[in-house]
Amino acid sequence: LYSQALEFPISPQSQLQALLGRALASGTWGDWVRFEGDFNTAMALFQPGGGLESLQLETLPLFHPSFAIVPGGIEHLERIADLARAQVDGEISLSRLMVEELRTALYLIRGQLTDAIRTGECALSLRKRLGGHPYMSLNAGLFLMLAYAARGDFASIDPLFNGLFREADQTDQPTPDLTIYLFYVGRVRWLQGRLKEAREIYDQMRELIKPGSQRDFLEARICCTWMSCLLEISKGHYRKAESILRQPEVLEQKDRNSIMEGNTRLMLARLYWRQNRQHEALSELNGALAYHEQLGIPFAFILEGQSIVPLLRKASEQSIHKGYADFVLGLLGANDEPHPVEVPYTGATLTPREVEVLRLVIAGYSNRVIAERLVISEWTVKSHLTRAYRKLDVTSRTQAISRARELGLADPSHVLN
Repeated sequence: LYSQALEFPISPQSQLQALLGRALASGTWGDWVRFEGDFNTAMALFQPGGGLESLQLETLPLFHPSFAIVPGGIEHLERIADLARAQVDGEISLSRLMVEELRTALYLIRGQLTDAIRTGECALSLRKRLGGHPYMSLNAGLFLMLAYAARGDFASIDPLFNGLFREADQTDQPTPDLTIYLFYVGRVRWLQGRLKEAREIYDQMRELIKPGSQRDFLEARICCTWMSCLLEISKGHYRKAESILRQPEVLEQKDRNSIMEGNTRLMLARLYWRQNRQHEALSELNGALAYHEQLGIPFAFILEGQSIVPLLRKASEQSIHKGYADFVLGLLGANDEPHPVEVPYTGATLTPREVEVLRLVIAGYSNRVIAERLVISEWTVKSHLTRAYRKLDVTSRTQAISRARELGLADPSHVLN
């Protein structure tokens, strides 16, 4: 229908809508050539002599964040967001909500997590003031949740997750969109080590693409396959996980536009890393770093969050795209300060505070001294250690020290006086 519309002498604004609509439909089916071509043709309408001198806000929903994967696409989207924001600045309106939602997505894709969190919180505040109906938008909350996850701030995720997940069931989103949405939230639960909930989300995804439903949507199928791989990894079924990622349809995504939902190279890299297949892990990471550095978008690494940090550090040490690896490490806040650490054998993630407490335990400090140093109560220290023991799957201080050392948590700056 979009193609038929474009055969008529329609206005530049209608051309813009038809081109963007056809591009999004093409991307859903995996036709990336038309996806990119139509988007670039649409953006040419904004050039001198292109026919468009202003942006009509009703077209804003068609400027989907997925266009960021087109070379130069994110710059176009940022320009559109700026044009739209100038029209709605200060308003309490649906148009401004859409603008703030798009800006949140663009900050997240760029890896500007502080800006993504600030803008996402603004969007959710607007949404609440406008009535908070699920049909308004779920994406702002989703983007905010992904930004928190990248930071390892899982405590801020739960209030968002519970509300968003319930609201998703109240909307009539197309099956592919809902499947991709579920992949994002399921991935966050997997990163948290909440595997039972991740499995339940995966079951919902499978139900959505069962035979007789919208099975032909490439992105939905790939997302479901990726989610099954993550669950197999958490069970230690590495060979099965690798066979899933080695399916021809999935392997194609190593060199295609799968950046918005994940990246097969990064998943393979992390899988090999868990198996201590370091050379293969770094080989896959090398390809991912090269691709995303050229593209100029670190979003796939942002999705991996703190779980990819050890690999990036190893790449930096071995001068594998060192500049870009260091850049991404900086975006993820992976400096010398305590940061969330994934526990490979349990799938759980230690919080920065738990890491800090464990570092002091390794150094030989008592709970009382740790409490004094961190200006917290001994009861709080014990609470942090109880949670850390559970995540490390240990039952004693000695076992915790051993496991924490294996994870590289010993900090030479902590010297027992």
